[in-house]
Amino acid sequence: MKNLFTVSGKRPKVARSAQVHANAYLLGDVTLEDEVQVWPGAIIRGYPNPVVISRGSLVMDDAIIASDQAGGVIVGERSLIGQRAVLVGCSVGPRCLVGPGSRVMEGVIIGQGSIIEQGVVVGQGAKVPSGMLVGAGGVKGHVSKEQAEMFLKHRDGLARKFLEYGPLQVLKGDG
Repeated sequence: MKNLFTVSGKRPKVARSAQVHANAYLLGDVTLEDEVQVWPGAIIRGYPNPVVISRGSLVMDDAIIASDQAGGVIVGERSLIGQRAVLVGCSVGPRCLVGPGSRVMEGVIIGQGSIIEQGVVVGQGAKVPSGMLVGAGGVKGHVSKEQAEMFLKHRDGLARKFLEYGPLQVLKGDG
């Protein structure tokens, strides 16, 4: 894959079932687990610390995920990182949505099943408990069962659509 770059001796690891668009870039200590999708324009930078994108997660168009001196990045299983979202040195739990244009800064921990609405900045060191809905004014409340189900259905639909876009030069992982 031409869009994988070794940095300080560390080369990205991409599972066979993961898919990376030809116009997305992985640099350094990056791990994409099974069924991960990285869409056009996304940049995932695993230096100076590692980045792990867990099974079944989607990193959408122009998202930037970068480790920093303080720590790496972990994105939990079946999470969705929206278009132009930025994650720096943070942890996103399983089945989370980080909305388009959101910023998740250093040291943030987002609990399982939480939803960060579009354009929200989650400030340095914040802790978002599991199952919370976060908007521009802060925590808005708990994610309802209906919201969680709707999010997962939407995420799964997006994943299927990406698989249908064969002509987009999607590169399969090499294991």
